[in-house]
Amino acid sequence: MSENINTDFDFDELENSFDFEFDPEGFFDTEAEADVNTRFIKPPLFKPKPDFWKNAKRTAGKIAVEPGMSYFGIIDGSFIFGDLIEALFTEKLIRAYRMDITTLSMSQENVDSLATLLLKGYIKELNLTVSDYFYAHERRQLIPYIQRELDIDNRFQMAVSGNHTKITVARLTNGIHLCIHGSANLRSSGNMEQIAIHDSKEIYDFVTGMNDRVIAKFKTINKSVRRAKLWHGVVEEAAGEVAADQQQPEAGARE
Repeated sequence: MSENINTDFDFDELENSFDFEFDPEGFFDTEAEADVNTRFIKPPLFKPKPDFWKNAKRTAGKIAVEPGMSYFGIIDGSFIFGDLIEALFTEKLIRAYRMDITTLSMSQENVDSLATLLLKGYIKELNLTVSDYFYAHERRQLIPYIQRELDIDNRFQMAVSGNHTKITVARLTNGIHLCIHGSANLRSSGNMEQIAIHDSKEIYDFVTGMNDRVIAKFKTINKSVRRAKLWHGVVEEAAGEVAADQQQPEAGARE
C-alpha cells in the first residue's frame, strides 16, 4: 500500500489563512484590566474568510484516487468537509455504486451537494446516518428538507441514532473502496481538523456492515410503502389497458 503522508504542514500558511482581530476594547473586560499582567490570557478571536469551494477543489486535486492510496493530513478549516466529497467525485469524475455517510450534523448546503451527486449519477445509492441530537434540533426544518431532496428513486435511506462518528465510505465503479474519516462534520469549517483517506476494503466492509445494522433498526424511510404504491399503480394500469382492449372494435366491425 502506498503511503502519502503530509509531513510538510505549513503553520505559517495556516495562520495567514485567518483574519486575526485583536480589539483591546473587546478583548479585555475593562480598561484597567488591560494594564494588569496576569498569568492567564484570553485567546484571540478570529473569523476565517476563505473561498470554501475553491479550497475544496484545490485539496481534491492533490488526492490521487488510485488503488492502495493512503493519506493523512490536517485541514485548516478553510473549506467545508462536505464540499471535499463533492469535489472529489466531480473533479475526478468518479462514480460509486454505494456511499455511506455518518455525521453528527450537516447543513442545507451539504444536502444540496449530495442531491447533486445523486441526480447527476455520481452515486447510485446513498445511506446517511445523523445523530439524534441533530434530529431533535432540526426535525421541523432540515430533516424534512433532507427527506424531500434526497429521497430520489428509492435510492436513499436515512437513519437517526446516538451517533458521533464522521465517516464516509464508497464502493467505486473502478474497484476502489474509498474511506474518509476524521474529526470534521459535513458542515465543519473554521476549525483545524484531522482527516484520513484510504483505499481499504476492510474498512469499507466493517463500516457498511455496521451501517446496515444501524439502518435496519433506526431507518426513517419506509421504502416498502413506495414499492407497494408502485405495484398497485402497475396493477391498476394493467387493468385499465385490459379494459380498454375489450372495448376496441373488432376487425371489420362498423365504427
